[in-house]
Amino acid sequence: MAKTLGAIGLIVALCTPAAAGAEYPFVGKWNCQGGIFTFTNLTYSYGGNTTLHFSKLESYKGDYKMTFPDGYELSLLNVKPKTMTWHSLASGDTFKCRRIKK
Repeated sequence: MAKTLGAIGLIVALCTPAAAGAEYPFVGKWNCQGGIFTFTNLTYSYGGNTTLHFSKLESYKGDYKMTFPDGYELSLLNVKPKTMTWHSLASGDTFKCRRIKK
């Protein structure tokens, strides 16, 4: 049984963009109306030292929804190479974002 679970874990790891070397289009540093947000394939950072690891990522036609372990959700909408919209599903806050660097 342990070998089966290990093989399944390896397959799942190999299918994730981070393991495969692919990046989501939102990966990078963004200026979102004065707030600096940084995204990796696995994390969301804001305010300098605050880094959150998302536990679930859903995508649909250039839009992404991140769900964090505590249930907090945020969306990245209309993600383009240099622009996107950040939206908090909890507060309703919405910010237009411009890419600072990849």
